[in-house]
Parts: sequence; C-alpha cells; structure tokens
Amino acid sequence: MRCVQLANIFDQCLSVAFLHRLYPEMKIAMLESSGEQHFSVLLSGAHVDNDDILHPSTRDHNCALMLDPLGALVAQSSQRRIELVGQPIADSLVEGKPVNQANALLHCDSEIVMVNDMNQGADFEQMVFLPSLLAEFHTDNRGNHAPDKRMRIVGFKEYIFTEDSGIVGRSGALNEFTFGTIIQRELHVTLGARLHYGHPDCFDFGFVLTNGGTSKMSKTINVSEDIFGGINVVMRGGSVSYVDYLQVDKGRDVQYDAALAFEGKICGGTSVHILSRDFFRLMHSPFTFFHKISLLSGGFGYFWSNITLVLAILCLGALHAVIAMLPSELQFVVYADLPSYIPLLNLGFIYLFALIVQYIGDRGIKHTLLAIAAILASIPLTLAR
Repeated sequence: MRCVQLANIFDQCLSVAFLHRLYPEMKIAMLESSGEQHFSVLLSGAHVDNDDILHPSTRDHNCALMLDPLGALVAQSSQRRIELVGQPIADSLVEGKPVNQANALLHCDSEIVMVNDMNQGADFEQMVFLPSLLAEFHTDNRGNHAPDKRMRIVGFKEYIFTEDSGIVGRSGALNEFTFGTIIQRELHVTLGARLHYGHPDCFDFGFVLTNGGTSKMSKTINVSEDIFGGINVVMRGGSVSYVDYLQVDKGRDVQYDAALAFEGKICGGTSVHILSRDFFRLMHSPFTFFHKISLLSGGFGYFWSNITLVLAILCLGALHAVIAMLPSELQFVVYADLPSYIPLLNLGFIYLFALIVQYIGDRGIKHTLLAIAAILASIPLTLAR
C-alpha cells in the first residue's frame, strides 16, 4: 500500500493514475475532502481504464480531471471510503510521514504491518524469510512458542545499494551499517533496550491501531517521529525485537547538500525529542537506572558519543602538535614515558575496530579492504573540495 499527500492536486492525481496503469494491483491511501465531509480513501487500479486521464489529447479544460481532479480519480478507482469524524489537521501543524502512516492503518487488513520508505525494496530471496519473521511475534527469545508474549515490533537491517555511488554514498552506507546494524544488535542482544528507529520494522497491527499508531505527528516536537512509536510500545509493556536473517534494500542520498540536510534533520529531531513528554515519562518510569541509560544510548546518547569521539580526536591532534613544537630532547622524554600501545587504545581506534570486525563478518575481508581503500583514496578529493 502506498500513501500520497495532495500538495499539488492535479499533478498528484496524474501520478496516481500513472502508477495504477503500471501496477494495477497497487493500493494507494489518500485523504479526500468534499465540502464539509472528509474521507480516507483507498484507491485501487484493478479493472480501471485510466487512458482518458493519462492521454495528452484529453487534458483540456473540458476534461473531468481538469475540472475536479480528485473527484474524477476517486470515482474511477475508489475501493473503500471511510468518513472521518472531523477535519484533517492542517499540514502546517503536522509532519507528513506520520499522517500518511495513520491514514494507511485505516485500510490494513492483516495482523502484521510493515512500514517501508519510498526508496526501499527487497529481493525475492528475502521474502522467503517472511514466515520466520511473522513467527517472531509468537515466540520468545529462545524460539519457543509463546502466543501470549507481548512482542509488538520486530526490526531488521538495511542494505544501502547506493554504496558505490561515491564518497557520500559510501559514508552514508557506513553510517547506516553502524547505527542500523551494529548499534541495533547491541541495543537488542546486549542491553535489551531497542526502540523503533524508523523503517523497515514490522508492527503488531492490533496494538498500533488501538494504542496510538506507529509514530507521532506534531510539528517540531515529533521531527524524529519514529522513535515515539517505540517509546509508546515500551511504556505500554510491549517488547521490541531485532533479527539478522532478513534485510531490505535502501537508497540513500549521494549529494552533499541532501546528505547534510538529512543528518541535520536527524540531529535536530533527537535534540527536540528529549524535551518531549514521552521522553520525560520514559525517564521517570519504573525501569532500572541501567535500563534507562541503555534506552538513552539509542537516541541522544548515540550523538553524544560521536561528539565525544570528535573532541577526543581534536584533543589528541592538539597534544601531538604541542609535543611537535618542543625541542627534540623533550620530545624524546615525553614519548619515552608513554607506553607504546597507548595510541592503539584511543577511543577512535576502538570504534573503528568494532566497525571493521563486524563489517568483515557481514561482507567478507575482500569487500572490507576495498571499502577502506576507497575511503582513504577519496580523502584528498574531499579535502580539495
């Protein structure tokens, strides 16, 4: 199921009609307003002929799509219409993605729902593991059948297929591998404190439909809307899991401006979510102190550790610069007093060592060496820019 927002009604309706022509079985959820009545509409292109909408010769002022684009589209391909109680919240007050997710939940018919981004997909071989993924909602951590277990979210990793598109794509892939794979494994297996950090997680449909949805949508406060879905599940006694046997493909931005804008959104959303009521309630919940610290490491703590790493590297570089300005006799004395293994045990090497080991386990030695060589070779080009 796909969700759309009607920022430009005519262009969006043409896009929906074009998608239905290419993929007749695709279902699209959208909002419709007719006077004082508002509806959540599920569109389906099956057995619908959209040639009169898509053909250029029919796009004149007498065409029904030109006069009433949304009404013409709904009349041709509407499969289900649900009247809403009130008027939908204005776009200036809510985030777009949570609104689409809440609208799509009204038309889901399954027990488990998966949330995907528009630039995500999966191979047929990955779909073979779906029965095992669905069984996670009815088993405990040891694989025993436990139908009463409160498993509400099951997540899995992503493979960035834009990894070979340049230094930006490779940096984004390594960033995603670090947080989306290594950190998720640590949060789930070691700390037992994983939340929901975005697609592609699977949700218990009955739970999210009756307990606040998959995310929250308030403007500014819920910029990182996904993490609030995880907090909601944990605060209501649900469990969150993570599996390694399934992955989906994902494309990341390969331009500097787009990548920086995305990272800025994530950092800004994290800084704002620690001021929210949800985070306040989470930190004042009856969890143990160590569990709260573990929950913190999946959000604000991750960025704080990066700040610590950058400051440590700057301090280390400044220290070596000061030592280099000393006379050679004093330099010999300073370096002689330091153990020879100290440079290998700094914080940066520990982070890099964990990344290399897990990257070798996932991709192999050859792919890891090629990735490191490509990053080292691109550093002069990056500095030249």
